[in-house]
Amino acid sequence: MYPLFLLLLHLNFGPGNFTSIQDDNASDTLIWQPETKLHWDDFLAEAPSRNSFAAFTYTLINMEYSATITEGKVIPSFKIYAAFNRRRSWVKNQKEARTPEILAHEQAHFDISEITARRLRKALLTETYSRKSLEQKINSIYQVTVQAGDEMQALYDQESDHGLNKAQQLKWSNRVKNELSELANYAR
Repeated sequence: MYPLFLLLLHLNFGPGNFTSIQDDNASDTLIWQPETKLHWDDFLAEAPSRNSFAAFTYTLINMEYSATITEGKVIPSFKIYAAFNRRRSWVKNQKEARTPEILAHEQAHFDISEITARRLRKALLTETYSRKSLEQKINSIYQVTVQAGDEMQALYDQESDHGLNKAQQLKWSNRVKNELSELANYAR
């Protein structure tokens, strides 16, 4: 199970202004990196008693941007990363919930968040901006990317039956791996 949370804080924007989202407690956050894999010890929230899912992965995408204006051209700079929040992610305390297969399913949710972050980087970096269009374009790209990320997460859970359909889970695991590879130029 997975909610996709992409966050962007809007401030009045002009040269030198900075927009940022920071996680409340950095020690509760794992930043997505190729070598960072989730472990059951990373799931610190208490599992709700009335939930049919074995685990819940809470991820978000942090985004910071700034812009400089040089010779009338707006040149934005973006810092975007996918993160896993330990204190909001949970797994049931039963042996059958803490399997390698379920953990792999949850890892793929985290990886799909990284795919979304890479798509966001790609879309933002390939756009041309003006002073007047900067914030509107960023918001528009953000909304489209968030929607696509939400749809991918939902389709993943639907088709894999939350990891229970082994053939579909394998198909999705390969898809996620391939998409991360295809978007390698947009890794942090």
